[in-house]
Amino acid sequence: MSKESILAKQRAAQAQIDAILNDRALTFEAFREHLRTFVLLKYALEPSDFEQTDNLSELAQISLARAIKISKDLVADYEAGENCEGATSSDVKRTLLLVKIQKSLSISLTLQELMEIETLDDVARLVWPHLSRCTIAQQQDTIIEDFLTIGDPLSQYEYLIEFAAALPALDETLKTDDHLVKDCQSQAWLVLDNRDGALSLQADSDTLIVRGVLELLIELLDGRPLAAVADAVIDFPEKAQIMTTFSASRRQGVASMVKQIQGFARQECGRGE
Repeated sequence: MSKESILAKQRAAQAQIDAILNDRALTFEAFREHLRTFVLLKYALEPSDFEQTDNLSELAQISLARAIKISKDLVADYEAGENCEGATSSDVKRTLLLVKIQKSLSISLTLQELMEIETLDDVARLVWPHLSRCTIAQQQDTIIEDFLTIGDPLSQYEYLIEFAAALPALDETLKTDDHLVKDCQSQAWLVLDNRDGALSLQADSDTLIVRGVLELLIELLDGRPLAAVADAVIDFPEKAQIMTTFSASRRQGVASMVKQIQGFARQECGRGE
């Protein structure tokens, strides 16, 4: 590999870190994809390698074998022997990657968290809460300030439509009665899942204004620890005066969305609804 190609990969890897740090509305899925690409570049892997395994030690073996042009099996055989009290070359490579991730993102994983890491998904799950993302309350304060600064209801409405445009369309197969929000004037769907202790939130509506509120809820809550979602006071729709022009039934619909999301989080945390 030439010096130019190495430098190009380094720049591309740094671009993934920059995207993580600079994306104010970063979702867990986007974060995980940036992290996956970062590892691919730092380990000089091919996308097809991830189809074989998500295990960091195995990815380190593939990377090491490719770098020194020996087979992965030979690396594994070498590591099966006694060398440096178990500190093998791929162990070092794996450790250096974890150090690089922490340093690049200005975080520090606990020893317990480091001991839990086996796969790339483990890294994403454990690093995500450590990112310098603001708390739910702090992010709500920003949302509230933004809307109050805009001021008049018409301009707020237009701003909300911008969020609606950013919301990805929900797969039609997920628009079922099971996912339909009750007590909502418009049709709105929430797809909620427990992703290793974090909330996975997808949503959609047939009304632009409701889509805007749903996008704000996703930016605020998707990827957050379920316990944090369960304990949060979600009051930005009222405090930001987003719902000033909403009908009573539409305000009830927004409240139902929040109740359904937090009810799911509490249930998953073993607190009932």
